[in-house]
Amino acid sequence: MYVEGEAFFTVSADPQRPFMVHSSLANIEVLGTSFNVRTYDSSVRVSLVSGAVAITTREGEKVKLNPGYTATLETYIPQLLVSAYRPDTVLGWLSGMYRFENTPLRKVCRMAERAYNIRISIDSDELANVCYTGIINARKPVERLLEDIGYTTAIDYNFDGTGQLHITPACPK
Repeated sequence: MYVEGEAFFTVSADPQRPFMVHSSLANIEVLGTSFNVRTYDSSVRVSLVSGAVAITTREGEKVKLNPGYTATLETYIPQLLVSAYRPDTVLGWLSGMYRFENTPLRKVCRMAERAYNIRISIDSDELANVCYTGIINARKPVERLLEDIGYTTAIDYNFDGTGQLHITPACPK
């Protein structure tokens, strides 16, 4: 199976028929488990909930994960990075909740584009690099997210004629 995007799996162990998940950067050998795979932004992130998985990079590096840990591979970092994860941060998307901690607005908006199925343009590089800590609740309108961002960062926003959302620094009043 090939994954591009994000998916959650629960797989029973079957030594006669191993289950493999492939992405552009790595292969995941499933050893009877539940886990999350995310392949956005030129990276792959595998987060193990239970059981076991082994991740092998295109270069042949192999890591076996323990439950509660994430392996991340970025195109610009030549090795798998393993770290503990917070379940609400990694698995929140299953219930429409996306948690961010000190995340550049550029990355928050990319996730918001997927959550709301819209296109977002940040019309300032400086604004795109401003960090945001908060939650996207995809069950609430995108305007609620924009209000939340506005509590800490002065922004203006509008939808153009094509439905694309433009976010700009607020003009001083």
